[in-house]
Amino acid sequence: MENLPNQAEPLKTRITFMNLLKGNIPLPTTYWVFGCIVMLILRLIDKAIQYNYWSLRFKYEMFVPLTFAFFWIQITYSLFISICIWNSALKYKGKRIWAGLAMMIAVIVFIGAISNILECGNPSRTDLENEIRIINAGLPVKVDDETEFEGIELIDESIIYSYKRINVLLADVDVDNKIVAKLKQNACSVKENRILLGKVKTLKYVYKDKVDSILFEVIIERQDCQ
Repeated sequence: MENLPNQAEPLKTRITFMNLLKGNIPLPTTYWVFGCIVMLILRLIDKAIQYNYWSLRFKYEMFVPLTFAFFWIQITYSLFISICIWNSALKYKGKRIWAGLAMMIAVIVFIGAISNILECGNPSRTDLENEIRIINAGLPVKVDDETEFEGIELIDESIIYSYKRINVLLADVDVDNKIVAKLKQNACSVKENRILLGKVKTLKYVYKDKVDSILFEVIIERQDCQ
């Protein structure tokens, strides 16, 4: 759509929420500025959040709810701007090919947003694999002065979280079963884990010492969190 800006009427209408929604803003402005540029900015922010998810999650208590809020901001904006582009294309006075292309992209964006809503909280295996790949890109990361979060794996019907106790050797540790039970209880209290257990059979937390010997494992099955 390189020639699109040359085909439109000059911008005369004040840019407001309702004018955008009604399609009163010229199509080039709606498409390129509020569509392409703003969506690109949101996408870059989303990528930065994904890449730094675990490091920021452990540092800031409000990070997780803010990421959920940002997800819904993206979805809402995608629905909003797709409607704006569609309505603006209907009123476009230039070549109809540009209006048609803009309307086609608006439909694609709208369908993509609806698809994300339907899949929210019910990820497929491919979605899980992609999410794990993105999260692993930001790992390892220190959870605290003693523990490092190394990575996540999806094997068969299990998600495996690997942690390392960086200042501990297996020979020096006497694992308390009460600690294992407490970790299991805490894992079930996390909403994300309960959602994941709707798609996989088990969540497995593996804790290793500083030379990668296994200290203990915590295995959570679906029935444990019901």
